Amino acid sequence: MNILGYDVLDFFQSIFWNNLEAFKLIGAVILLYILKRPIVAIKFKVFSKMASKTKTDLDDRFFKAIRKPTELLVFVILVYVILSFFEISPEIKGILIKALNTLGMYSVVWGAYKLTDVVTDILSFSLNKTNMVANNMLVPFFRNVYRVLVLVLGTLMIINEWQDVGFILTGLGLGGLAFALAAQDTASNLFGSVMIILSKPFEIGDFIRTSNAEGIVEEIGFRSTSIRTLDRGLIVVPNSLMNNIPITNWSKREKRRARYTLGFTYDSTKEQIMKFKHKLIELLKEDDRIHDEGIVVNFTEFNSSSLDVLVQFFTKTTDYNEYLIVNENINIEIMKLVEELELSMAFPTQSIYIEKE
Repeated sequence: MNILGYDVLDFFQSIFWNNLEAFKLIGAVILLYILKRPIVAIKFKVFSKMASKTKTDLDDRFFKAIRKPTELLVFVILVYVILSFFEISPEIKGILIKALNTLGMYSVVWGAYKLTDVVTDILSFSLNKTNMVANNMLVPFFRNVYRVLVLVLGTLMIINEWQDVGFILTGLGLGGLAFALAAQDTASNLFGSVMIILSKPFEIGDFIRTSNAEGIVEEIGFRSTSIRTLDRGLIVVPNSLMNNIPITNWSKREKRRARYTLGFTYDSTKEQIMKFKHKLIELLKEDDRIHDEGIVVNFTEFNSSSLDVLVQFFTKTTDYNEYLIVNENINIEIMKLVEELELSMAFPTQSIYIEKE
């Protein structure tokens, strides 16, 4: 049985049947595997004690994350050292060294992957110091990119230890071409992610509307953007698409408009309507939750069953819940004003005249 050009059966036969020195090596390897944990524990006890004296917890989390991968790496190094004390044929020794190299690279990749949260927290801390507004978008994106790079580069390094990666890619032929074509979609989504971060049309937590979705942005990922709709559904839109469609970002507005029409009955006098207008404008200007500019109260239309007054103003808050509270308070004040001026609100009516013969 051949694996990557090596006859596994011949390899094990040469070890267990033709080389008694291998049994000593196996015993030593088992002993080192048992001893690796206490050896690392002693070292990490010193490092952890030093880390506990610092103000930040990043160093504590760093040592905690790399402890297991370090145990494996120490084991690999110790096996490397003892190999020189055993009489092993060059062919077998070469295979063992390749295996140790693979384990060593795996331990490094494993440690780098487990450090994802520590690395991204360091980036987040640096961005906070520079007051970068893209922090909540850049950090999750960087976390995904970091993980992918660690896994891809680590896999290529391990494969390259046993077989030339360039030779494998060349040998893929049409399969490699198909893979490249399929990767175009990933590349376009990655480019879309970068453009969203740079141009900042929206951020995590913003309420946006597109031709495909409307809701709150929950995540801007490596490939797509997740939007939580008002009915709590989750829509996932590819970033290549998000980068090429119109987006309305309601969270970016500086103020929120309230606009409606009040209808009064036709028995209302012009004096009543004008008093209502001036008193409502005064009331709106005195409210510190409402912008002074943009207040509109005008008698606009003789409707079929009402005298219509347009009311428009802008709240300083853009939060929807706070806006509803402000609007509710204004509506209550309008009702009080209508009662004070003895006005009557109109509703659709119809008069029927009967002609006597």
